Amino acid sequence: MFRQHILILSFRVILFVSALYLYLTAPEKLDFTQTIKLNEGGVILVVIWTTLIIGMLFRIIPNKWISMGARKHYACSFKPNPESHEINTAETRKLFNKGAILSALSFITINLALFFILINNALLTPASVILISLFYAIIDIVFILFFCPFRALFLRNRCCTVCRIYNWDYIMICFPFMLYWHFYSLSLLFTSVIVLICWETAIKKKFHYFNPSANANLNCALCKDRLCFIKKNSNK
Repeated sequence: MFRQHILILSFRVILFVSALYLYLTAPEKLDFTQTIKLNEGGVILVVIWTTLIIGMLFRIIPNKWISMGARKHYACSFKPNPESHEINTAETRKLFNKGAILSALSFITINLALFFILINNALLTPASVILISLFYAIIDIVFILFFCPFRALFLRNRCCTVCRIYNWDYIMICFPFMLYWHFYSLSLLFTSVIVLICWETAIKKKFHYFNPSANANLNCALCKDRLCFIKKNSNK
């Protein structure tokens, strides 16, 4: 899973660099609100849309091709912990959700500030939205493999496997698309909302799936993802 994320990161960086080149030379080719033509810009737009949609479908449909942190809300990923104790209490839920609320507020605040700056400097275009989204897609993997400010400042969780907001990544990546209402952007935004609803619904109804005290698959002893490989080595 670690190597898979390195490949995903590399692919997203290539997409971002390609989009940045077009943004600097022919930004109109990244305008997803117009008819998408089969030129270099059109190909990039189609690849972005397709990879995001496929990635989100993998979060909605139960499968074992994604990391445990992203699929812990599936029943098939739950393994009862024989040493489990009562964890579904009001206080436990409050602490579990507190970091998520602070993370959401910080993300929204940063984006509103960014949108304000872009609008006031006449820099807000469909092409700039594509760049922001791709940048978020890159730092999503950077947060997983190297350092996550949400984890350090708000969540204080052990690792990505037990992360409360792991499946918030796609709503964050697609968030900038809310600025332009078009089938291209709305289809991505709508699907990311479905991913978020599935995730939050599972937390509400199957809270024990998300807690290592109840779900043995979330403990280090059974971890096969090793996404903390770089983080653990850097902390030694």
